[in-house]
Amino acid sequence: MAQTSHPSRALKRELLSETSAPATELVIVSERFEYATQHSSEFVDITADVRAVIERSGVVVGQVLAASAHTTAAVTVQEHEPLLLRDMARVLDRIVPADDYYEHNDFTIRTDV
Repeated sequence: MAQTSHPSRALKRELLSETSAPATELVIVSERFEYATQHSSEFVDITADVRAVIERSGVVVGQVLAASAHTTAAVTVQEHEPLLLRDMARVLDRIVPADDYYEHNDFTIRTDV
């Protein structure tokens, strides 16, 4: 029984071999930013900061990794559209109201601190 390769895999290999430049050097750029927020639920547009790092690095093709070191913060990728941000804030407030009681914030009962 003859083996046949999957057409999309073969095409992908062909495209990669035609379009990929040989890697001559791996460049890793690392920068840390700190953002002070004013509200418990807030969206911070970091696009300009990320773009500035990319421009300073001189890297033309690559990837960006953005992460939050805080357990109750998140990094999302989305369009910075004011109506969408208001919708998201409203949904977050319904799911996690700011004035609700949260045990992990109650240092009278926490034993890990």
